[in-house]
Amino acid sequence: MSHVPPSQFLDADNVLVNPDTLAVLVAENRTVVAPMLDSRAAYSNFWCGITPQGYYRRTPAYLPIRRRERRGCFAVPMVHSTFLLDLRRERSQSLAFHPPPPGYSGAFDDIIVFAAACRHAGVQMFVSNREQFGFLPVPLRSQSSLRDEAENFLHVQLEIMVKLPPAEPSPHVWVPPKVLDKLGFDEVGAPPSEFRPGSPSPLGLGSFPTFPLAFWVIFLLFLGILGHFPPFPWHFGLGIWGGNLGMWGVRKDPGGPGDSGFWGNLGNSKGAAASSATSGSGRREFQRSCCFLSHFRVWQEISARGLRRSLVFEDDLRFEVFFRSRLTELMEQLDAAAIDWDLM
Repeated sequence: MSHVPPSQFLDADNVLVNPDTLAVLVAENRTVVAPMLDSRAAYSNFWCGITPQGYYRRTPAYLPIRRRERRGCFAVPMVHSTFLLDLRRERSQSLAFHPPPPGYSGAFDDIIVFAAACRHAGVQMFVSNREQFGFLPVPLRSQSSLRDEAENFLHVQLEIMVKLPPAEPSPHVWVPPKVLDKLGFDEVGAPPSEFRPGSPSPLGLGSFPTFPLAFWVIFLLFLGILGHFPPFPWHFGLGIWGGNLGMWGVRKDPGGPGDSGFWGNLGNSKGAAASSATSGSGRREFQRSCCFLSHFRVWQEISARGLRRSLVFEDDLRFEVFFRSRLTELMEQLDAAAIDWDLM
Protein backbone atom coordinates (compact mmCIF):
# COMPACT_ATOMS: atom_id res chain seq x y z
CA MET A 1 0.00 0.00 0.00
CA SER A 2 3.04 2.29 -0.13
CA HIS A 3 1.77 3.89 -3.34
CA VAL A 4 -1.47 5.11 -1.69
CA PRO A 5 -1.13 8.71 -0.49
CA PRO A 6 -2.49 9.98 2.86
CA SER A 7 -6.13 11.06 2.79
CA GLN A 8 -7.35 14.24 4.43
CA PHE A 9 -10.89 14.50 5.76
CA LEU A 10 -12.26 18.04 5.91
CA ASP A 11 -15.81 19.02 6.89
CA ALA A 12 -17.40 21.48 4.48
CA ASP A 13 -17.74 24.19 7.14
CA ASN A 14 -14.13 23.92 8.37
CA VAL A 15 -11.70 26.54 7.06
CA LEU A 16 -7.97 25.91 6.77
CA VAL A 17 -5.88 29.09 6.62
CA ASN A 18 -2.40 27.60 6.95
CA PRO A 19 -0.96 26.55 3.57
CA ASP A 20 1.53 24.27 5.37
CA THR A 21 -1.16 22.25 7.15
CA LEU A 22 -0.72 19.10 5.07
CA ALA A 23 3.08 19.20 5.31
CA VAL A 24 2.99 19.64 9.09
CA LEU A 25 0.58 16.73 9.54
CA VAL A 26 2.56 14.40 7.28
CA ALA A 27 5.71 15.26 9.23
CA GLU A 28 4.00 14.08 12.44
CA ASN A 29 4.23 10.55 10.98
CA ARG A 30 0.97 9.27 12.53
CA THR A 31 -1.79 7.07 11.18
CA VAL A 32 -4.52 9.49 12.30
CA VAL A 33 -3.61 13.07 13.18
CA ALA A 34 -5.74 16.21 13.26
CA PRO A 35 -4.76 19.87 13.06
CA MET A 36 -6.30 21.63 16.06
CA LEU A 37 -8.90 24.11 14.81
CA ASP A 38 -9.93 27.29 16.61
CA SER A 39 -13.45 28.56 17.25
CA ARG A 40 -15.18 31.44 19.04
CA ALA A 41 -15.41 29.25 22.17
CA ALA A 42 -13.48 26.43 23.82
CA TYR A 43 -14.86 24.02 21.22
CA SER A 44 -12.41 22.31 18.88
CA ASN A 45 -12.08 19.13 16.81
CA PHE A 46 -10.64 16.84 19.48
CA TRP A 47 -11.51 15.34 22.86
CA CYS A 48 -9.16 14.57 25.73
CA GLY A 49 -11.59 12.30 27.54
CA ILE A 50 -14.19 9.72 26.54
CA THR A 51 -16.78 7.69 28.48
CA PRO A 52 -17.09 3.90 28.24
CA GLN A 53 -20.06 4.51 25.91
CA GLY A 54 -17.89 6.65 23.63
CA TYR A 55 -19.26 10.07 24.57
CA TYR A 56 -17.39 13.24 25.50
CA ARG A 57 -15.91 13.47 28.97
CA ARG A 58 -14.50 16.69 30.41
CA THR A 59 -10.88 16.46 31.58
CA PRO A 60 -8.33 19.00 32.91
CA ALA A 61 -6.00 18.15 30.02
CA TYR A 62 -8.22 19.76 27.38
CA LEU A 63 -7.96 23.52 27.92
CA PRO A 64 -4.13 23.75 28.16
CA ILE A 65 -3.95 22.12 24.71
CA ARG A 66 -6.87 24.16 23.31
CA ARG A 67 -5.31 27.41 24.57
CA ARG A 68 -1.87 26.33 23.31
CA GLU A 69 -0.43 26.60 26.80
CA ARG A 70 1.00 23.19 25.89
CA ARG A 71 2.22 22.81 22.32
CA GLY A 72 3.03 19.68 20.39
CA CYS A 73 1.34 16.56 19.07
CA PHE A 74 -0.81 14.83 21.68
CA ALA A 75 -2.41 11.38 21.92
CA VAL A 76 -6.17 11.82 22.35
CA PRO A 77 -9.19 9.45 22.25
CA MET A 78 -11.08 11.46 19.64
CA VAL A 79 -10.42 13.70 16.64
CA HIS A 80 -13.11 14.70 14.17
CA SER A 81 -14.16 17.14 11.45
CA THR A 82 -10.66 17.58 9.96
CA PHE A 83 -7.86 15.03 10.16
CA LEU A 84 -5.25 13.21 8.09
CA LEU A 85 -5.47 9.44 7.60
CA ASP A 86 -2.32 7.70 6.39
CA LEU A 87 -3.60 4.95 4.08
CA ARG A 88 -0.06 3.64 3.57
CA ARG A 89 -0.21 1.98 6.97
CA GLU A 90 -1.70 -1.50 7.17
CA ARG A 91 -3.88 -0.82 10.21
CA SER A 92 -5.63 2.05 8.44
CA GLN A 93 -7.38 -0.46 6.14
CA SER A 94 -9.74 -1.53 8.93
CA LEU A 95 -10.82 2.03 9.80
CA ALA A 96 -14.28 3.10 8.67
CA PHE A 97 -17.29 5.20 9.65
CA HIS A 98 -19.50 2.26 8.63
CA PRO A 99 -19.93 -0.55 9.36
CA PRO A 100 -18.97 -0.40 13.05
CA PRO A 101 -16.17 -2.67 14.30
CA PRO A 102 -17.07 -6.19 15.48
CA GLY A 103 -18.87 -6.24 18.83
CA TYR A 104 -19.73 -2.53 18.73
CA SER A 105 -22.91 -1.67 20.66
CA GLY A 106 -22.61 2.09 21.08
CA ALA A 107 -24.32 5.02 19.39
CA PHE A 108 -24.48 5.11 15.60
CA ASP A 109 -22.72 8.46 15.37
CA ASP A 110 -20.09 8.87 12.69
CA ILE A 111 -17.25 10.22 14.84
CA ILE A 112 -17.98 7.86 17.74
CA VAL A 113 -18.01 4.85 15.41
CA PHE A 114 -14.76 5.94 13.75
CA ALA A 115 -13.05 6.41 17.13
CA ALA A 116 -14.25 2.93 18.15
CA ALA A 117 -12.81 1.53 14.90
CA CYS A 118 -9.45 3.13 15.75
CA ARG A 119 -9.45 1.58 19.21
CA HIS A 120 -10.39 -1.84 17.78
CA ALA A 121 -7.55 -1.64 15.23
CA GLY A 122 -5.03 -0.43 17.80
CA VAL A 123 -4.64 2.96 16.07
CA GLN A 124 -3.94 5.92 18.36
CA MET A 125 -5.43 9.29 17.38
CA PHE A 126 -3.34 12.45 17.70
CA VAL A 127 -3.97 16.20 17.56
CA SER A 128 -1.32 18.80 16.70
CA ASN A 129 -1.47 22.40 17.91
CA ARG A 130 2.05 23.37 16.84
CA GLU A 131 0.68 26.07 14.55
CA GLN A 132 -2.59 27.87 13.87
CA PHE A 133 -4.20 25.76 11.19
CA GLY A 134 -7.78 26.97 10.78
CA PHE A 135 -11.23 27.48 12.21
CA LEU A 136 -14.53 25.67 12.63
CA PRO A 137 -18.01 26.77 13.78
CA VAL A 138 -19.43 25.92 17.17
CA PRO A 139 -22.25 23.38 16.61
CA LEU A 140 -25.79 24.74 16.83
CA ARG A 141 -28.80 23.10 18.40
CA SER A 142 -30.55 20.38 16.46
CA GLN A 143 -33.59 22.59 15.78
CA SER A 144 -31.48 25.28 14.08
CA SER A 145 -32.40 26.22 10.53
CA LEU A 146 -30.24 26.30 7.41
CA ARG A 147 -30.25 30.10 7.69
CA ASP A 148 -28.85 29.77 11.22
CA GLU A 149 -26.10 27.51 9.89
CA ALA A 150 -25.24 30.05 7.19
CA GLU A 151 -25.03 32.89 9.72
CA ASN A 152 -22.94 30.72 12.03
CA PHE A 153 -20.49 30.03 9.20
CA LEU A 154 -20.40 33.72 8.31
CA HIS A 155 -19.30 34.41 11.87
CA VAL A 156 -16.42 31.96 11.40
CA GLN A 157 -15.24 34.07 8.47
CA LEU A 158 -15.47 37.24 10.56
CA GLU A 159 -13.54 35.64 13.44
CA ILE A 160 -10.74 34.73 11.04
CA MET A 161 -10.35 38.42 10.22
CA VAL A 162 -9.77 39.37 13.85
CA LYS A 163 -6.10 38.32 13.54
CA LEU A 164 -5.65 37.12 9.97
CA PRO A 165 -6.39 38.31 6.43
CA PRO A 166 -9.87 37.47 5.12
CA ALA A 167 -10.37 33.87 4.03
CA GLU A 168 -10.80 34.01 0.28
CA PRO A 169 -13.13 31.53 -1.45
CA SER A 170 -11.61 28.92 -3.71
CA PRO A 171 -11.38 29.97 -7.36
CA HIS A 172 -12.84 26.56 -8.22
CA VAL A 173 -16.09 27.20 -6.32
CA TRP A 174 -18.83 29.56 -7.44
CA VAL A 175 -19.91 31.92 -4.68
CA PRO A 176 -23.21 33.78 -5.14
CA PRO A 177 -22.89 37.57 -5.00
CA LYS A 178 -23.74 39.25 -1.72
CA VAL A 179 -26.84 41.42 -1.55
CA LEU A 180 -25.85 44.44 0.54
CA ASP A 181 -28.38 46.23 2.73
CA LYS A 182 -28.54 48.55 5.73
CA LEU A 183 -30.52 46.38 8.16
CA GLY A 184 -33.55 48.65 7.84
CA PHE A 185 -31.63 51.76 8.93
CA ASP A 186 -31.20 54.97 6.96
CA GLU A 187 -27.44 54.67 7.25
CA VAL A 188 -24.85 52.35 8.78
CA GLY A 189 -21.35 53.50 9.55
CA ALA A 190 -18.53 54.21 11.98
CA PRO A 191 -17.06 57.43 13.39
CA PRO A 192 -14.59 58.97 10.91
CA SER A 193 -11.15 58.06 12.11
CA GLU A 194 -9.28 61.20 11.17
CA PHE A 195 -9.98 62.32 14.75
CA ARG A 196 -9.19 59.03 16.47
CA PRO A 197 -5.81 57.86 17.75
CA GLY A 198 -5.74 54.11 18.24
CA SER A 199 -4.94 50.71 16.83
CA PRO A 200 -6.02 49.64 13.34
CA SER A 201 -9.35 47.88 13.15
CA PRO A 202 -9.25 44.04 13.01
CA LEU A 203 -11.68 44.21 10.08
CA GLY A 204 -9.92 45.11 6.86
CA LEU A 205 -11.53 46.88 3.95
CA GLY A 206 -11.62 43.59 2.08
CA SER A 207 -13.97 42.17 4.69
CA PHE A 208 -16.98 44.28 3.90
CA PRO A 209 -18.12 42.45 0.74
CA THR A 210 -18.24 39.36 2.98
CA PHE A 211 -20.39 40.96 5.66
CA PRO A 212 -23.92 41.70 4.40
CA LEU A 213 -24.04 45.38 5.31
CA ALA A 214 -23.42 48.56 3.35
CA PHE A 215 -20.72 50.25 5.40
CA TRP A 216 -19.15 53.64 4.94
CA VAL A 217 -16.10 53.27 7.12
CA ILE A 218 -12.78 55.07 7.14
CA PHE A 219 -10.19 53.23 9.21
CA LEU A 220 -7.49 54.57 11.47
CA LEU A 221 -4.59 56.18 9.68
CA PHE A 222 -2.31 56.83 12.62
CA LEU A 223 -1.02 55.27 15.82
CA GLY A 224 -1.34 58.06 18.37
CA ILE A 225 -2.25 55.68 21.14
CA LEU A 226 1.10 53.92 20.73
CA GLY A 227 3.01 57.05 21.56
CA HIS A 228 3.44 58.65 18.13
CA PHE A 229 2.09 62.14 17.62
CA PRO A 230 -0.66 61.73 15.02
CA PRO A 231 -0.03 63.22 11.56
CA PHE A 232 -2.84 65.78 11.87
CA PRO A 233 -2.59 69.19 10.27
CA TRP A 234 -0.53 71.09 12.80
CA HIS A 235 -3.31 73.52 13.66
CA PHE A 236 -5.74 70.67 14.36
CA GLY A 237 -3.34 68.79 16.60
CA LEU A 238 -2.31 71.87 18.57
CA GLY A 239 -5.92 72.99 18.84
CA ILE A 240 -7.07 69.79 20.54
CA TRP A 241 -3.89 69.31 22.55
CA GLY A 242 -4.28 72.81 23.93
CA GLY A 243 -7.94 72.31 24.73
CA ASN A 244 -9.13 74.68 22.01
CA LEU A 245 -12.19 72.71 20.87
CA GLY A 246 -14.17 75.84 20.05
CA MET A 247 -12.90 75.81 16.47
CA TRP A 248 -14.92 72.61 16.02
CA GLY A 249 -18.10 73.97 17.60
CA VAL A 250 -17.51 72.01 20.80
CA ARG A 251 -17.03 73.13 24.38
CA LYS A 252 -15.92 71.34 27.51
CA ASP A 253 -18.42 71.20 30.33
CA PRO A 254 -17.42 70.07 33.84
CA GLY A 255 -19.57 67.34 35.34
CA GLY A 256 -19.43 65.63 38.71
CA PRO A 257 -16.29 65.00 40.74
CA GLY A 258 -13.58 63.56 38.55
CA ASP A 259 -15.69 63.81 35.40
CA SER A 260 -15.97 66.23 32.54
CA GLY A 261 -17.87 66.24 29.31
CA PHE A 262 -18.10 67.81 25.87
CA TRP A 263 -21.05 69.60 24.34
CA GLY A 264 -21.62 70.39 20.67
CA ASN A 265 -24.48 72.10 18.84
CA LEU A 266 -26.16 69.84 16.27
CA GLY A 267 -28.19 72.67 14.82
CA ASN A 268 -31.60 71.00 15.23
CA SER A 269 -34.49 70.79 17.67
CA LYS A 270 -32.58 68.39 19.89
CA GLY A 271 -30.20 71.22 20.68
CA ALA A 272 -26.95 69.48 21.51
CA ALA A 273 -25.05 66.25 21.73
CA ALA A 274 -23.11 65.41 24.85
CA SER A 275 -20.47 62.97 25.95
CA SER A 276 -18.81 62.47 29.30
CA ALA A 277 -15.89 60.44 30.59
CA THR A 278 -13.34 60.44 33.35
CA SER A 279 -11.15 63.48 32.99
CA GLY A 280 -7.47 63.09 32.31
CA SER A 281 -4.47 65.09 31.29
CA GLY A 282 -1.90 65.16 28.55
CA ARG A 283 -2.15 62.46 25.93
CA ARG A 284 -5.17 60.82 27.57
CA GLU A 285 -7.11 64.09 27.38
CA PHE A 286 -6.08 64.49 23.76
CA GLN A 287 -7.25 60.98 22.91
CA ARG A 288 -10.56 61.50 24.69
CA SER A 289 -11.12 64.74 22.79
CA CYS A 290 -10.45 62.98 19.49
CA CYS A 291 -12.86 60.19 20.44
CA PHE A 292 -15.64 62.67 21.13
CA LEU A 293 -15.03 64.58 17.90
CA SER A 294 -15.22 61.42 15.82
CA HIS A 295 -18.68 60.66 17.23
CA PHE A 296 -19.70 64.30 17.02
CA ARG A 297 -19.01 64.33 13.29
CA VAL A 298 -21.35 61.36 12.87
CA TRP A 299 -24.07 63.07 14.92
CA GLN A 300 -23.68 66.20 12.81
CA GLU A 301 -24.14 64.24 9.59
CA ILE A 302 -27.18 62.40 10.93
CA SER A 303 -28.73 65.75 11.85
CA ALA A 304 -27.78 67.49 8.59
CA ARG A 305 -29.19 64.68 6.44
CA GLY A 306 -32.34 64.32 8.52
CA LEU A 307 -31.80 60.60 8.99
CA ARG A 308 -34.55 58.94 11.03
CA ARG A 309 -32.58 55.90 12.22
CA SER A 310 -28.86 55.34 11.96
CA LEU A 311 -26.64 52.54 13.20
CA VAL A 312 -23.16 53.54 14.40
CA PHE A 313 -20.35 51.03 15.02
CA GLU A 314 -17.03 51.51 16.71
CA ASP A 315 -14.26 50.87 14.20
CA ASP A 316 -12.82 48.06 16.38
CA LEU A 317 -16.17 46.31 16.80
CA ARG A 318 -16.07 42.52 17.05
CA PHE A 319 -19.43 41.01 16.11
CA GLU A 320 -21.08 38.28 18.13
CA VAL A 321 -22.70 35.38 16.33
CA PHE A 322 -26.29 36.07 15.17
CA PHE A 323 -25.72 39.82 15.54
CA ARG A 324 -27.85 40.58 12.50
CA SER A 325 -30.90 38.55 13.54
CA ARG A 326 -30.70 39.76 17.14
CA LEU A 327 -30.53 43.40 16.06
CA THR A 328 -33.51 42.91 13.74
CA GLU A 329 -35.48 41.33 16.59
CA LEU A 330 -34.57 44.22 18.90
CA MET A 331 -35.81 46.84 16.45
CA GLU A 332 -39.05 44.93 15.89
CA GLN A 333 -39.63 44.83 19.65
CA LEU A 334 -39.02 48.59 19.91
CA ASP A 335 -41.51 49.26 17.12
CA ALA A 336 -44.10 46.98 18.72
CA ALA A 337 -43.68 48.71 22.10
CA ALA A 338 -44.04 52.15 20.46
CA ILE A 339 -41.15 53.54 22.55
CA ASP A 340 -40.08 57.09 21.77
CA TRP A 341 -36.29 56.81 21.89
CA ASP A 342 -33.39 58.97 20.81
CA LEU A 343 -30.35 56.81 21.54
CA MET A 344 -30.38 53.04 22.01
